[in-house]
Amino acid sequence: MNGDLISALKQIERERNIPLDTLKEAVEQALTSSYRKTFNVGDNYRVEIDWKSGGIKVIATMNVVSRRKDLPFEISLSQARKKMKNGYVVKIHPLDPSLLPDLGDEAFVPEEDELFLGMDIDVVMEENPKNFGRIAAQTTKQVIMQKIREAERDIIFSEYAEKEGKIISGTIQRNEHRSWIVELGKVEGIIPPHEQAPNEHFRRGERVKAYALKVEQAPKGPQVVLSRTHPGLIKRLFELEVPEIQQGLIEIHNVVREPGARSKVSVRAIESNVDPLGACVGPRGSRVQMIVDELRGEKIDIINHTEDPFTFVSNALSPARVLTVTLNPDDNTALVIVPDNQFSLAIGKEGQNARLAAKLTGWKIDIKSESQSKDLEAQVRQEEEERKKVEDEKNKKEEEERKRIEEEEKKLKDEEERGKKEEEERLRREEEECLRKEEEEKTRLEEEEKRKLLENPPEIPEYKLKPGEELKLEAAIAESRKTEKMDKYLKEIPKDMPVEEYMAMIYRKESSDLTTSVQSQQPVETSKPKEPGQDSRPKKKKGARKKKKRRGQDFDEYY
Repeated sequence: MNGDLISALKQIERERNIPLDTLKEAVEQALTSSYRKTFNVGDNYRVEIDWKSGGIKVIATMNVVSRRKDLPFEISLSQARKKMKNGYVVKIHPLDPSLLPDLGDEAFVPEEDELFLGMDIDVVMEENPKNFGRIAAQTTKQVIMQKIREAERDIIFSEYAEKEGKIISGTIQRNEHRSWIVELGKVEGIIPPHEQAPNEHFRRGERVKAYALKVEQAPKGPQVVLSRTHPGLIKRLFELEVPEIQQGLIEIHNVVREPGARSKVSVRAIESNVDPLGACVGPRGSRVQMIVDELRGEKIDIINHTEDPFTFVSNALSPARVLTVTLNPDDNTALVIVPDNQFSLAIGKEGQNARLAAKLTGWKIDIKSESQSKDLEAQVRQEEEERKKVEDEKNKKEEEERKRIEEEEKKLKDEEERGKKEEEERLRREEEECLRKEEEEKTRLEEEEKRKLLENPPEIPEYKLKPGEELKLEAAIAESRKTEKMDKYLKEIPKDMPVEEYMAMIYRKESSDLTTSVQSQQPVETSKPKEPGQDSRPKKKKGARKKKKRRGQDFDEYY
C-alpha cells in the first residue's frame, strides 16, 4: 500500500507541479484529522508516516507528572520510564529552565535520556492502526484532495504574482456583467469595465495582450485583474517591439495617455550615438505601427526628453509647431505662442493635446495664437500701466500717511518735552520756595532765641581780669567772630579761670554790642541817670548762699 501511495503522489507531482514534500505533509495532516475525529482524542495526537518502511504511527505528546489524574495529555513518571525502556518514546522535549533544580552558580544539565517531572515527551500510542472505517477513509480522502487544491492554488498564485506589472497574453472567453473573462491557461483573467478602452470591442476566441494589474485570491482560485488602459501597457509594448530598450540603450522616461484616443511617450538615449526617436518609430514606422494596431488605432506621439524645460514643453506639443515658450516657475505655468494656423492643432480635439502635454511635462500650459499674443501683449502693457498707476497712487498715499504720522509723532514729542520742562521748572520753584521758607524760619527762630536771651539774660558772675588778659580776650573774641568757632575761645581761657565765668564774660562782651544795636531800633525810654560807679547788674541779697554750678552749664544754656 505504501508503494502505491508514493506512486500516486509522484504522479500528482508531475501532473500538477506540486512538490512531493507538500503532498506528504497533506497526507499526514489528513490521517491526523481522521484519527482525531474517529477516536475522539485531543489535539496532542498526530499521525506520522515512515516513508521508507511504510509504517504508520500514532504519536501523542504527553506531560510527565508524579501521579496521573486521568487527563489525556498526562503520563506518570513510572509509565514514562517503562515506555522509554520499551522504545516507545520517540522524542524528549527540552525541559523549561524554570523547572530545573537550583544548584547555585552551577547550571543543571540533564542527561539526554533522563526523565524529569514536567517534561513533554512524544510517545508512540499505536502502530499501523487497522480499525479505520469507511467514513474515516472517506474523510482522509477529502482532506487530502482539499490540501492538494490549496497547495495548487498557492503555487499558481505565486506564479502569477511574479507577473504583476507585465504583459500577459490570453484568449477572450466570455463577457460577464460588462467584464471580459480572459483564459490565461491555469487561471482566468478579468478586464473590468473601468480598465477597458472606449474604442475596443472584443470577440470570443480573440487573442489579446493586457497589463497585469494585480493578482487576487478568489473563492475559485487565483484571479488576475487585467488592464487595457494603464500607461504601463504602452511601456511594456515598446519594450517588446524595440530591442534597444531591452538592451538598455534607450530609456522610456514617462508615458501619459487618454485610452483609445492619444498617448505621448517621452524617451531619451543612454548612449549618445543612438537616435531614440528613430529607434522607437522603426523602419517606415513599422515598430510603432505594431503598437498602434495592438491598441486598436490609438495615436502615439514619441517625444525626445530633454532637461531644458523650454525645449521639452515645445516638443511635448508635437505635432504642432511652437514659436516661443515663456515659463513662470513661481506658479509653474508655461505660456506657449503658436502660429495662427497651428492653434487648433496645438490644443487638439477638446484640448486633448494640451492636456497630455501638461501631464507629460508637469507644467500648466497656456496656449495662445500669434494674433492673440499681440492682443495679449497690448493688454498686458495696459494692465501694467494701470498697475503702475495704482501702485504710484498707493505709494503716494503711503508717503502722505507716513509724513502725517511723523508730524503727529513730532508734535506729541514736542508737547511731551514742553510738559517735562514745565514740570521741572515747577519742581525747581517749589524747591526754591521750600528752601526760602526754611531759611526764613531758621532766621526767625535765631532772632527769637536772641531776643529771648536779651530779654532774660543769664546771671554772669563777676571776675576780675588780671593784668594783660583783657587784650587777649578781646583778640580772641574778634577772631571768633571771623571764624565762628568756639575752639578759639577755649584756647584763650586762663588756667585758673572757670569755663562758665569765661563764657559769661564773652557773652557780656558780645551782648553789649547787640544791645546797643537793638536799642537803637527801639523807641527811647526815659530812665533815671545812673550814678557814677553804680553797676547795672542786680544786687545780690546779703546772706544768700552762692549756688555751685556744674562746669559748662552756662555754656550749654547759652548755646
